Amino acid sequence: MMAALYITLLLLPVVSFTQMVKTNENNIVVKQSKVEVEPTIIFSKGSNKMTLTFISIDSAMYVEISGSNLGSSTVDKNDPAVFTLANDKKVVVKSIGLQSFQPDLKGNSYEHKYLINYQDLIALSEYNLKSVRKYMFDDFIDIDVTGEKANQLKKQSQLFAQRLKKSASARMVSNVNLQTIQQHIGDSVVFCGNVFITRVFKSARAKATILDFQYSLSAPKARAIIWEEDKDKFENLNRDAFYTKKDVCITGVVYLYDGIPYIKLTHQRQVKVMPTAGKSL
Repeated sequence: MMAALYITLLLLPVVSFTQMVKTNENNIVVKQSKVEVEPTIIFSKGSNKMTLTFISIDSAMYVEISGSNLGSSTVDKNDPAVFTLANDKKVVVKSIGLQSFQPDLKGNSYEHKYLINYQDLIALSEYNLKSVRKYMFDDFIDIDVTGEKANQLKKQSQLFAQRLKKSASARMVSNVNLQTIQQHIGDSVVFCGNVFITRVFKSARAKATILDFQYSLSAPKARAIIWEEDKDKFENLNRDAFYTKKDVCITGVVYLYDGIPYIKLTHQRQVKVMPTAGKSL
């Protein structure tokens, strides 16, 4: 189902930061904030080259795969790139749209952007990258990443994640209405609502409990997710559907996944059951 989840953040201007951060721009016309770390070369052999770059623009976070010759082909929307880590965990990112390449007599080149979430970024910051599979319509290429290149990418991932964490702490918002929660991607918020249903997933790839906040049969307005490794911190989860049909208040950082705002819950103090709270949906 879901490999892992993340936040995407509106980033503040850098006052003191390392030289690894290439740009951090505020466009006062479109009110965009951008942070981009220096590209990391993960493969280089002759005229074949592949680099990865982490970029955040307002509430969207991307990993850009670029290079020459190797992988120079058109990718379609949602075509995946699969990163296999040293612990054999797989991080899957998807193309933002139809993206072509630049043909040249000296060698073709490309710059393809993929959406990435915060939890996948954290995975890349904790383990060295072992290999990349890049899909292009019905075809794909595989490359192995070794030695210092893998270690450098992990450092860049850590650097990017640290900046995102600082920005999240600086942008505290409280009492967010579920109707406008999508305007607060990357913010630390408090929202209250009625849990329409509790979903429990027990697949081999992703074990999690999800609380849906929605109208009767509408798409969810927001979701709170508790991963299996954090489940023991929630004593109420031992009782089937404990939170279902209850009014609760949720505290945490909002990130977007498949168009739905999520908050990752890692401790029971992030969920407060409201005995007499009115419906917020």
